[in-house]
Parts: sequence; structure tokens; C-alpha cells
Amino acid sequence: PDLTDIYAAIDLIRFTTIQIPQSAANTETEVRAWLEEYLRQQFNNLHYYVSVTDIRFSLFEPAVEGSAFNPNGMHGAITFSAIFSKGMHSVQVSFIHGRILATPYVDTANEFASQAALKAVSDYGRLLVSGLSAGEYLSVYTTSGALVYKVRANASEVWLDVRPGIYIVNSGKRTVKVPVR
Repeated sequence: PDLTDIYAAIDLIRFTTIQIPQSAANTETEVRAWLEEYLRQQFNNLHYYVSVTDIRFSLFEPAVEGSAFNPNGMHGAITFSAIFSKGMHSVQVSFIHGRILATPYVDTANEFASQAALKAVSDYGRLLVSGLSAGEYLSVYTTSGALVYKVRANASEVWLDVRPGIYIVNSGKRTVKVPVR
């Protein structure tokens, strides 16, 4: 009967990739502690009263937190073996896989500045305007003041077809000047 619970617990995790939050997983020691608690909770929820007596990593690649240059970061990975016990019985299982989910980058210090940054770049007769909020109005003028476009943004960026020249792009209180070739 003790082995029945152990094998049921093993089947529960053997074919599952365990998703570990990066906030709980900066070192092997932290991941090991997180895994022991996670597995204990999973087994208890299903009434498999099995202990995890040892965890050994054969692969440990920590996640890389997101940054301004790579907002999503890079997920990490683990492969480990564990010994599951109940009563006098224990079973070792190898090659259990896990994924350490990278924490995405959030620039809270410059959140207002990034929302306020209006950018316009030229791309061979097209104008890309970014840094917009959905629903925001965008006006594009020639340097002589003639209105070329007035559109309402439905996304954070808008592509516009324009002729070569210099344009003034305005969105509310934000204005940029951009040459188009």
C-alpha cells in the first residue's frame, strides 16, 4: 500500500513540466526548497502522503530577469532526480523537468516618461509613429503648417504613407519633427 501512493505521486509529476516563478528561484537552494514545498502540497491535495527526501539537479539554468533591452528576459530550466518516501519504502525518480519563468521587466521609475515619449521614424515613404495610447489623436503637418493626417490611434503605433519631406508629428502636448526620404 505504501508503494501505491509513491507511484501515484510519481505519475502525477513525471510527465509534467513544473513551472517555477523566478521570484522563488534564484539559486539551487531556493529552487530545492520551493520544489519540496510544491511537491508536498501537490501530493497532500490528492491525499498521497509521500515525502520528498532528496532532490538532486543534473541541470540548473537560472532564469534571467527581463531588462530594458530584453523585456521578457530568458526562462531557465532544471532537470532533477528526487527520492519519494512513505513509511519504510522509497523510490528514486530521475529526469523530472522544470521551467523557471523569467520575471518580465517593468520600468516603474520611468513609467510616466515612457508613456510620454512620442517617436517618429521614416521608412522609405512611410512614417512610423510610436509611443501612442489607444484612442489618442495624432496630427501630422508639413513644415508650412498644412495638415497631412489626423487619425485616432487604435494601437501604440501607427504607420502612415507620406511623401518625402519634413513633417511635424503632434499628439496632444507632445511634438516631434521627422524627415522622410
